[in-house]
Amino acid sequence: MADARTEEPPPEEDDDEDDNQDTYGFSAKPKFPFNPETEEAVLDLRALYQIPFNTLEDGISALRVMIFPKGKCLHVPGQAGKYLVSGSWRSQYAISVVHFNAASKRPPELLLSFIDYGMLNSASSGIFVETLQLPLQKARHVFEDTPRISKIADVIGFTDINAAAAPWNSQLALALAKQPVLKRMEITKQSDIQKQYLQRLEKRITVCVQETRASMHSAVEDIRRQDARAADKQLASFEATLEHTIGALKDLPPSAYDTTLGGRIMTLKEGEQDDTPAGFPSLAFPLRMQVTGGTASLIRTALRLAKLRAH
Repeated sequence: MADARTEEPPPEEDDDEDDNQDTYGFSAKPKFPFNPETEEAVLDLRALYQIPFNTLEDGISALRVMIFPKGKCLHVPGQAGKYLVSGSWRSQYAISVVHFNAASKRPPELLLSFIDYGMLNSASSGIFVETLQLPLQKARHVFEDTPRISKIADVIGFTDINAAAAPWNSQLALALAKQPVLKRMEITKQSDIQKQYLQRLEKRITVCVQETRASMHSAVEDIRRQDARAADKQLASFEATLEHTIGALKDLPPSAYDTTLGGRIMTLKEGEQDDTPAGFPSLAFPLRMQVTGGTASLIRTALRLAKLRAH
């Protein structure tokens, strides 16, 4: 069954006590462990955050992922945003603490978003996390504002933030305000992400595209100061890539994501052969056996192909 956190607003309070808690009030051990060897994170387009104009360097970002057991989940054939899973699964929101494995030699950091570099680029793959180092406040009126990008294979779990507790209550909102998109979205804590779902995905795509174009023109202007012809050529290339991305997103269609995760994810139990819920196609017996038997292959959403594969 799905974790209760998949459908309820993200919790802000955590009263657990631990001798290893630091000044930010979270344990050295993650509250929600993640094992990249046995689990896989899938970007949730419903929580779309940013669209890149340079797909060679940047990926598509979201504020939530779904975490499935490896080998026991697949995209429902022909259905955008729908999944078939056997066993437990859950969602994970950004604006939380992310913990890294010992080999990385990194202390926990603030999670800003999840990035899928392979969705728009056939030469890349994998989910990454965008983070800010702690402490957030470096000096009086000075906050950490440079994100770091790390592969999710280095992540061992997540912990929710008590935004009402010190020092989060005096630092979190101010630090997030240094991130232009989060500031525009008025996200000052994790529970604000849930409010974004009141707006249909199609509308949020439109807003993201506007921001992407503004960033794109700003980047090209830096080139233009040196070489106007090169700037025009680069702008045309970025614009063509962005138009393709817009078309691919519209073809999904976005409306397929305007529902809860519970309405998009069907959970199978080993040995059960009940009919699928409304909105899910009848699934052949071999597919069911792959999912319940742990041999299923999860083909991720690809928006990079000339002909969109909608998953």
